Amino acid sequence: MKILAFVILVVLLTVDGSSCATFQGRENPASVLKGEITDEKNFNGFTVRMYRSDDEGSFEILRGNQRVYVQSGWHFFLEGQAWNDEKGVRIPAAGKDITGSGKPNLVVYEWTGGFHCCYIAYVFELGSSVTLLAEIDGQHAAPKFVDLDGDSIPEITLYDWTFEYWPGSFAASPAPKVVLRWENGRYVPDAKLMEVQAPSAQDLRQKAESIRNDEVWNDRAYEHLRWFIPQELFQTALDLMYGGHEELGRKFIGMAWSKEYPLDNDLLAEFDALLLESPYWPAIKRQRASKDSSSFKPENQTPGMRKR
Repeated sequence: MKILAFVILVVLLTVDGSSCATFQGRENPASVLKGEITDEKNFNGFTVRMYRSDDEGSFEILRGNQRVYVQSGWHFFLEGQAWNDEKGVRIPAAGKDITGSGKPNLVVYEWTGGFHCCYIAYVFELGSSVTLLAEIDGQHAAPKFVDLDGDSIPEITLYDWTFEYWPGSFAASPAPKVVLRWENGRYVPDAKLMEVQAPSAQDLRQKAESIRNDEVWNDRAYEHLRWFIPQELFQTALDLMYGGHEELGRKFIGMAWSKEYPLDNDLLAEFDALLLESPYWPAIKRQRASKDSSSFKPENQTPGMRKR
């Protein structure tokens, strides 16, 4: 369960169609920054400070000596400070322009303290005002900022956790990789950058055979089948689908299905229903249908944005 206490010591001035909030500083005596300062960075007339106590974390942004933003939660970190299992996470340097607007940005990460969850990246623009551009919810793995197309504007790579705890345990949950790009004031999926080369027919047959002959899966009663389906089955199918090979991915499910049991059509119906619930797949599918990802226009709900 996500543990997130969100406290803002500011007055909300405007909220536009891109779900971006602009803030101006105002003290709130009900909120206190607790613990020791764990990191501090100064850039472009701004200062950001991280705080950490035994049971809480927080950070503040100051312009000069005036606090303009503060947030509390569990554990926040900047570049070079990643904690837990994400020490290799790529975080843009404070003050770097990562949207192409010519204005400095700040990326702050939060780990919410769950058992295997959750990582959220907060993307700010620091100009004449402090603007929270996006909250990218990576859930069980930290989103990573990587320039994939060489234009000096980093994309975000993360995983689609729509299938968590499906078809059985969390360990068996498939999670395909997604790429987001900054476009028209928000992060949207980039189907073109997600494309991968299809494996050879021989490699695909070998992988399907390995899954199909899995001893643990084939030695279970049919009523408990879904709990023992090898994770690779739906993971491989989704990797192919998200990578630009939907027909091949769907075909792979049948190729890799155990010969001991009939294909579970109810499970396949669940699979399709979950795909429709994904914050990414419908947009990816529309982009590919248009055959021109640059013409994609995002809907009101921004993929990758965390719901408050």
